[in-house]
Amino acid sequence: MPPSAIPPESPRNFKGFSGRASLFTATYNVSQLAPKVQLMATGAHLLAELNCNTCSQYLGYKIVRAFDKSEEWKQDRFLLELAELNNPYTHFFPESDESDDSS
Repeated sequence: MPPSAIPPESPRNFKGFSGRASLFTATYNVSQLAPKVQLMATGAHLLAELNCNTCSQYLGYKIVRAFDKSEEWKQDRFLLELAELNNPYTHFFPESDESDDSS
């Protein structure tokens, strides 16, 4: 795990919309959409979707605000969905040159 990953003090299993996820303190090369209120298993949160700057693929979300006091420690953290990070179809491949080079 990169240094920005939050090490669990006790075993914690984070779950995103598409399955297993990890919580981070920083992200790079992502764009953030306007935040929306979402009801999660741990209460209501204000979440901003994160997408890859290169391919625009959904990666997870930033927890902008937690409305439950016991969940406030998650604020300003990034939850990245592991299935999306490991999806081979989300990687950017430059388009091949279509020119005919048969001499």
